Amino acid sequence: MILNVLVILFTGAIALMWGLRGKGRGFFSSFLALVCTVIAGAVAFAAWEPLAYGFLLGFREDFAWGLALVLPFVATLIVTRLLIELVIPKNVRMGDTENFIGGFLCGVGNGVITVGIAVLALTFFTGPPSLAGHSPIESDRGNLVYKRSLWLPVDRLTVGLYEALSMNAFSTPTPLAQRAPRLYEQAALSRQVFTRDDPDGKRVARTTILPEQFVIRGHYTVGETRERVVFPDGGSPNNPQTHGFIVEFRAGAGEEGTGQVVIGNGQARLIARSDGGRGDRVVASHPFAAIAMRQDGLGVHRWVFDADEIFIGSVGGGDSAIFTLEFALPPNYQPTDLFIKNARVP
Repeated sequence: MILNVLVILFTGAIALMWGLRGKGRGFFSSFLALVCTVIAGAVAFAAWEPLAYGFLLGFREDFAWGLALVLPFVATLIVTRLLIELVIPKNVRMGDTENFIGGFLCGVGNGVITVGIAVLALTFFTGPPSLAGHSPIESDRGNLVYKRSLWLPVDRLTVGLYEALSMNAFSTPTPLAQRAPRLYEQAALSRQVFTRDDPDGKRVARTTILPEQFVIRGHYTVGETRERVVFPDGGSPNNPQTHGFIVEFRAGAGEEGTGQVVIGNGQARLIARSDGGRGDRVVASHPFAAIAMRQDGLGVHRWVFDADEIFIGSVGGGDSAIFTLEFALPPNYQPTDLFIKNARVP
C-alpha cells in the first residue's frame, strides 16, 4: 500500500513539474529531458551486471545489484543534461496549453522511467519479501508467481521499454529481452529467502553470491515432468521436460557465521529460448525440485518445492556443497542462462 502511493505521488510530481510554467520547463525542455532519461536508462541496464560484478559485490553485496542500476542511471542523466544545456541553451516558445500538455506527457515518461528504475533498485536490495507493504510474489502450491503488480506498474513498464529497445533501436548480441527477461520478476523472486530469528531480530539469508563462488558441474534432460509447474509469469508449459543442473557451491557461498548454503526456489532462475532463433519466445522458470545431501549425511534426497517456504540447506561446514536443481521447460526450448542468487552463468 505504501509503495503504491509513493510511486503514484513521485511519478505525478515529476510529470507536473515538467508541465507547469517556469524557466527550463514546458514541452520542448521536457522532451529533451525525456531523451536524456531514456539514454540514462539504457546505460544503466547495459552497465548493470559489469558494475555489480566488477566493483559493488566485493564492496557491499546487500545493495550491490540495486546500486549497480541506480549509479550509472544518475551519472548518465547528469552528464547528458549538462551536455544538452551546453548544446541547446535556450527554450522554444510555445503557448501555455501546448507547453502544459506536451510537458506533462513527456514528464509522465520521465517519471515512469525514473521511478521504475528506483523501484527495481530497491527491490534488488536484500530484504524480506515485502517492500513497503508491496508483495508481488504469491505461492501457488510451491510455484512462485508474480501476481500483484503495482497500481502504476512503473517497474514493468520500464523493463518492457528497455526489453523492446534491446531488440530494436538499442540492439545488442545479448539483448535484455532474451538474456534477463522480466527483470522485475527476478528482483522480486530474489527476496524469497530464508529468514531466521536472531537476538537482534530477523536475519535474512543472502540474496546474492559472486560468480566464482559456484560452478555448473553438469546438465541433464529427462522425459516429461510429472509435477505441476507454473512459471513466474503465470503460464504453465504443455508436456514439459525436466532439465537438471548440478551446481557446486564453493567456499564463500554460504551464510555468514555458519557457512551453510541455503537454497529456495526463488534463488534460481533458468532462461530458455525456443529453437527457432532470435525472434522466438523466451521463458523463465524456477526450480520445482532439488537434490541434495541428507541431513544425516547418508546419501541424497530429492525435495519437491510443492509447498510454501521450502528451503534446503547444505550439510556440514565443508568448503563446497553440491545441489542438483530441476527445472521444467516446454519441448524444443533450450537453456541459455542460469541465475543463481542473481549471479548469471551463460
